[in-house]
Order: sequence, then C-alpha cells, then structure tokens
Amino acid sequence: MFSVIIPLEFHRGLAERCIRSWTQQQSSFWYEILLVVPEDFPPVELNALKSLLRAHDRVMMRPEKHDMSLVAAGAAVAAGEVLFFTESHVWAEPDVLEKSAAALAEHPHWVGFSCRSVGVTHNALSVAEADLYEAEIERGMAHAWRRVLDQCFVVRRQAYFQAGGFDPAYGHFAEWLLAARLHELGFEIGFIPNAKVSHYYIGNLKVLREFTQDFVDGEMSYMDQDTPDACADLLLRGPAVRRSQSFSRRLAAGMLRIVSNDGSCRSVVWKLPLSARDNARLRLRWVSVLVARMWPFWLKAWIADCVSGVRIEWGASRWQPERLRFALAAHAEFVVNRRRLEWRMKHRTSRHASAALLTDVGAWGPGLPTVLTASGFWLPEELDGRPCVWSEPAAVVYLPLACGDYEVNVSTRDIRPPECPEHPIFYFNEDPISNGNSKLTQSGAILRVRVLKPGVARLAWVCRPYRAPADGRSLGLLLRRIAWAPRPARDSTARILLRPPSSPDSPPAPATGPLLFLHIRKTAGTSLVELLSNRYPADAWLFQAHAAINADKDPNRFGMVHGHVDPGYVKRFHRRPLVFTVLRDPLERTVSAYSFFRENSASYFERPERTFAAGDETSRQRFSEQAQKMCLLEFLRQEPLLARQHLGDIQTRQLLCPEERVSLANNPAGMLEAAKRNLTSCDVVGLVERMDDTLFLLSHRMGWEGLGPIGYKNVNERRIPTWDVDAKAREILLEWNQLDCQLYAYACGLFEQRLRAAEEGGIGAANASILPAAAYFTFDQPIHGYGWHLRERTAGRWHAWTGAAACHDAWIDLRVESGGAHALRCSIVHVLDQRLLDGLRIFVNGHAVDIECNRDGAHVVVEAIVPGSIMNVRPQMPRIQFSVAELLRPVDLDVRSGDERTLGVALGSISMQPIHGARQSAPSVNS
Repeated sequence: MFSVIIPLEFHRGLAERCIRSWTQQQSSFWYEILLVVPEDFPPVELNALKSLLRAHDRVMMRPEKHDMSLVAAGAAVAAGEVLFFTESHVWAEPDVLEKSAAALAEHPHWVGFSCRSVGVTHNALSVAEADLYEAEIERGMAHAWRRVLDQCFVVRRQAYFQAGGFDPAYGHFAEWLLAARLHELGFEIGFIPNAKVSHYYIGNLKVLREFTQDFVDGEMSYMDQDTPDACADLLLRGPAVRRSQSFSRRLAAGMLRIVSNDGSCRSVVWKLPLSARDNARLRLRWVSVLVARMWPFWLKAWIADCVSGVRIEWGASRWQPERLRFALAAHAEFVVNRRRLEWRMKHRTSRHASAALLTDVGAWGPGLPTVLTASGFWLPEELDGRPCVWSEPAAVVYLPLACGDYEVNVSTRDIRPPECPEHPIFYFNEDPISNGNSKLTQSGAILRVRVLKPGVARLAWVCRPYRAPADGRSLGLLLRRIAWAPRPARDSTARILLRPPSSPDSPPAPATGPLLFLHIRKTAGTSLVELLSNRYPADAWLFQAHAAINADKDPNRFGMVHGHVDPGYVKRFHRRPLVFTVLRDPLERTVSAYSFFRENSASYFERPERTFAAGDETSRQRFSEQAQKMCLLEFLRQEPLLARQHLGDIQTRQLLCPEERVSLANNPAGMLEAAKRNLTSCDVVGLVERMDDTLFLLSHRMGWEGLGPIGYKNVNERRIPTWDVDAKAREILLEWNQLDCQLYAYACGLFEQRLRAAEEGGIGAANASILPAAAYFTFDQPIHGYGWHLRERTAGRWHAWTGAAACHDAWIDLRVESGGAHALRCSIVHVLDQRLLDGLRIFVNGHAVDIECNRDGAHVVVEAIVPGSIMNVRPQMPRIQFSVAELLRPVDLDVRSGDERTLGVALGSISMQPIHGARQSAPSVNS
C-alpha cells in the first residue's frame, strides 16, 4: 500500500498534469494520493485540483510554505506502508507504482530507492539547468549512500521514521541528511532507472539561486549545531564544506597588518616578495573581509555573482545552451561560496584552540590528524605520492603554543622555476621574524619564536605569487607540514628514561649494537620484520619475543629482537639496543585490529605459545569469537570490558613499563606523560601513515642504504573501511582512545623534528665495512638489498627468492677488496618455470652483463665477466641486480600449495673474484 505525497508549494502550472499522472496509474493494489497544500493556495485553483482526485485521496492544509515542511507533515499522516515523495511539477509514467512495488519485492533488503528523473526543458536556460542538475543526480545515484531524490523517492514508512524523516529545519539539505541517517542506521538505498518520472525545469535564474541558497543555509545550519548528529562525519567529509575556514575580523585585521608591514620591512628581512600590484590586491582582499563583517554580504563575491547572472541572462536570450552550461555551473558555485561566507559572517565566530588544547610538540599539515584554524590555503593535493597543500601568497596558521621558546619547522616543496623564487617573509603574531631567528633551507624554513602569553599564536607569511601553467590560482608556498617543538636549553642536564648517552645536540652515530623492534599491534610490523630481518645474519634475530615460548630466551644472543614488548624489555640487554617503534592513527589502528581478530579462524589459536604471551590467548580467543557474532557497534556495547581491553589506548599502554602500568593505573594524565617520555627515548619513532619517511629515518640511524619501499604483509582484504564505521561506534572508539590520540599527535611532532634533522644531515651510500664480502656470499649472511623474500633453509643451506613486493628486480650490495675486472658466479637453486630462467638478466652497477647459464647437478650456475670500468662506478661496493621478465605464484601452479607469494628465482650463493691478466677482455657488456 503506497501513499504518494505531493507538496503544492509551487507547481509551475503543472499541478493538474501531475495529479492526473498519479490517478491514472496501472496499479493492481490500493494507493492513496495525499496533497499537502499551503494555506494561502488560491481556492479556485485548489477546487479544480480536488475534482481530479479519487474518493479516498486526501487534501491536507498546512500553514508552512516550504516543500520540505509540507512533505514532512504529509508523511506524518500518510496511511501507506510505503511512502512515495514527489513534486507538483513532476509527472509519472503510468507504470511507476507497479515497477516500484516490484523493485521492493525483488530487493527486500532495500528500505527505499530513487527513480529515474527525466528532464523536460523549454528554453536555453532550462536546458543548461537540466544538464547541471542531472549531472549532480547521476553522481548521487552512483554514490555509496546519497541516493535520496525528493522528486521521486520511495521509502518504507518504518525506516523513514526510524531515521527521523525529512527535517524541515535544514531546508533542501534535509535530503542529504535523511540519506546519511539511513546509511548510519545500516539501511540500504537503491536506484531503479526503469521507473521514470518527468521533471519540468523552469529555466529561471532567480528560482535556481533561491533553491541553491536554501540548500546552503540548511548545510551551514547543520554544521553549526551545538550537538553534532551521529552522521555528521559523513556529511562534513567533503573538502568543499571546509573551503572557507576563518573570516574573523581579528584575522583580517592581522593579515592586513602583515601585508601593510611587508613594504616597511624590506630592509629588515629579505627583499620585498610582493609587487605593488600584488600587495594592493592582498590588501583589498583583507579589507573586503573587514567590510564584510559590517555589510550583509562580501562585496567582491556579490559583484561577481551579479555579473555572472547578467551574462547568463544574455546568453539565454541568444539560445546558447553549451555556453550556458558552464556559465550556470560557475554561477552556482559563486552563489554557494557567497552564501556560505555570508552565513559564517552572520552566525559564526572564529573557533580557535583553547588553553586546554595547548601542546608543546605537534605537527600540522595535509594527511596529518591535527586540526588547526588556518586561512589562505587551497585544497590539499598530492605530489609524487605525498600529500601537500598550496598556500596563497599570504596565509596564516594558528598554533596552540604554551609559554616558552619554540623551534618551528616549515617544510615545503619548491617546484617553482628559478626565475620565480618564493622569497618568503615570516611573521609571528603579526611581527616579522628577524634574520637571526629564521633560517631558509632547501626544504623550507626553521624559525625560532618566543611565546610570552599562552594561547593561540599566529604564524603567517607573505611570498611572491606564482601562477603555474594551466593553473589560474595565485600560489604561494607548497606546504608539506608545520612542526613545532620546544627549544632545549643548552645547559640542561636532564636525562629522559632510557635515553642513549649521546648529546641531543650531536648527530647520532650509526648504530652498532642490537636492534629492538618494539612492535605495537596492527602498525605494519609484520611487513617491517621481513625488511629488517634480512639485514641480519640468519638465526641472528628473535621474532615474537613476547610469546610464551620465547619468554626465557636471552635477547643478547641476537642482532635483532622483535615483539609486542614494553620499554622495560630494554633492561634485559647487557648493551643498550637501538629501540625502534611505529605508531598509527588511533582510529585506523583500532578498526584494523578489530577486523583482524574478527577474521581469525580456530587454527590461529592452535599454537598460542608461539603467538601470545602467557595467559593472553584466552581473552583474545574470546574477542575473536564474540566479534564474529556481531557488528562493531553491538560488540562495543555488549562486551565493553573485553572490547576496551583490546581496543582502548593500546599504544599508550604498551609504551609503559610494567611498574608504570601498576603505579599509574588510575592516573590517565600520568600514563600519557610516561608514555611520551618512553616514546622520546626510542631512537627511531615511525608513523604508519608516513612509511617511506619512517624507513628513511631508520636507514639514516642504522647507516643502511636502500631500505624499502615496504611490501605490506598480513593485510586483511576484508577489513572494514574506517569511513564506513558506524558513527556511534566511532564516537565510542575515540572516547576509549583519548590518550592514544594525544600520544599520536605528540609522536607526529617528534617525527617531524627528527625527520628534519635527518634530512638536513643527508644519507650517503652504505659504509663498505658493514657489507658482506663478495668473494663468496651465501644467504645466511646479511642481505643489504631490496626485492628479496624472507630467506629460507633447504637441506641445511640458505637461499632467498627474488620477487618480494611483486618487484621483478632484486638487488644486493656486496664488498670487494680491489678494483678491476671481476668474475661473477651465481648459484640458482630453485626456479618455478624454465622461462623465468630464460628471461633472467643481471646488472652490475646499473649495467647489463652477458651471462652464461650451466647446470651443476640440481643447481644452475650463472657466470659473467664484469669489466673494471663497470666495477669503478661504485668502488668497493658493487650493486648486483637480478631481473626476471615475469613472476609466478606457486598457488597458481598447484592450488594445494597455498603459497601466494610472487616468486622469481631463488639464489643460494654469489661470488665475485678479481680477474688478473688477459681474462679482463672476455665477454662484452651491454650498457
């Protein structure tokens, strides 16, 4: 049983056609038509429409005029189990209801769907309007959840009211809000393109502008509510919503002062970065913001809005729909931006960090979780796979700093041509930072500032504008991140727990002792172990040190120790190890951990002594069993103690020593401070979200070369995406991980500080003294290279497969004692298919060498002559590269193997012996 709800707010002269289309439906079941009419609707016209209705159809008079208010009132009294929302300037195909009923029967898991809306036009502007709206409708129907279209939306009554229905307080934004709430409740909405209605586009610019403004007003009203809706994250995720961040009078006055000071400080700092024209333009921008605080609109945007409107009307009179389509889209964007700004001017004040949020160490930038107030930035983008954001020529960031002296690192990417340098001038609280307190580097700037009053400090800059080819934006700095940390006092003798004895001001020497990998669960540790363990001799590393079977093993026997251990494990070493750990965004880590344990089978718990610490397997097994029975939100609500034990503040708790866990059990602030101290004492702190930089830091500290990129292991393909996590579950997880969130923000600042120091120090080639000798290398020795799977042992001999991380090339660095020509001899102990051997190529120092393959029993021996000219490319440290044309997986050859690795060839040994005399002129080399 259907209730067709038609609001008569405005019908564009088509109400009669609309009603007739619904009364003449080819329906085999009962349905009603419910007209919801504003009280000021013309009585004569209303009587004519009533005569078209059937006996059981109804008319409802309401004092409201907005169509969202009318449909909400109609839904409240509708009798049907299924509600069909439409508009009075829309008419339906005769079989729409029949197809709708069939769709609901065919998809019982759907709570609703939208039908196909076919545009009807009558002038050039209506054609452009239809194109604009239909493109947006197509995007909505292809969207994961935004499939509510009030022109033709069908929904089951119970689900509609469970989600709160159309909320008239938010105007036409109520469509998106209802879609988000249905999705947040776990309901699915579909799309049925064969059920069609016709929608009449009036082609009136005023009507289009009013509708757009109504949508934006609802959007901004929703954003500014004091108690956010549970699905707020879904609705506010888009970058366009946050484009206009802060237009306060205080910010505008400060930036106007900065731009004005720019001309007066050219002799104090550097050369003037702005031309007179650019300086005047920036002043006008911030003056307009000040004016906008007193006027009901932003003058510049209003003028542009009016000009674009006149152009559209003129183009419509000349019937140019192609041009109109682009002009109308630009006009709609003008209206949206102006309305958003106007709303913020009227209803919002600038929201800055409070004193409670002050942090002594932190980092901000694209891709980082820290949220700060900023202005003068374009939308984030990626360059070379790394997140970055362009500023405008004048920009400001509010930093939440307490009193004290700080070092602020502004990390940038300079892709400008030499003829257009940046020449930035930095300001702190609107005062220029002098030469003595600022240092420009190739990767940004290092600033020293002093905060005298706790609160929000304003870091701003002005630089020469840059306009990239085919880019109309006025660009400033290409920012990667801004990191801040206290400047340590030179005479400080304070020592942090477990800190190595070297001075914090001196660059760390390459590590010579053991490595302790303090692995926090679900922080890419399994993937890192394969990279790290190959850098040590076989059997010289201890994996899963926390496991019950390894509890009594002496870590001093190993070069590398890995495990889910705490910082107190360091005390078991006679010689302090280099401590390495990695942190992850708390919400991402928590969702990953839940998904991982939910997918665990019974076999995972068959040998708990090899996987878990003593007594730990019982709760983890119960966690897996319960998580498999219910969704995340149910699990958090029904098993809060169990869930919090394994999902709450895990990173903070693991970074505490056992005695600290006991003494600080009821002191969250103390736990956080202790975790920060212990984290600072770690020699290398990495971030999962910055894995390339993490590997760079570790390589720099260890004196290695070429560690990474990482090939991720233990990845759960069926992991719940974080953006699909129920909003209520997200709220619970964030509450349980408040300490982890603060610790992660601290780790980001620490990471940036150490990364900057490492980048300035640089990283050179590997030290030849740490490389194995090339005279006779076997794979039980350290593998200083990349592209190798974890080494294996067969018949007492070690070998390693190429093909790790799906790389067709694997390389290794070795050490030779002398220059000149060398004879290369490699033993290949396994290959899955002869064609891999046929396509094998070997490069030495980047140059291909001619190879000759011969059988030696069960093995294949590959030999080549490497001339001295090639050996001299990397003196004493030749790099040998093995390349195959394709990779094979054992599981593809025999499904019973279960081995899904991508494999090339397996090498057992490599030998490079110097050649003396005439043999140097043997086989040629392909460069």
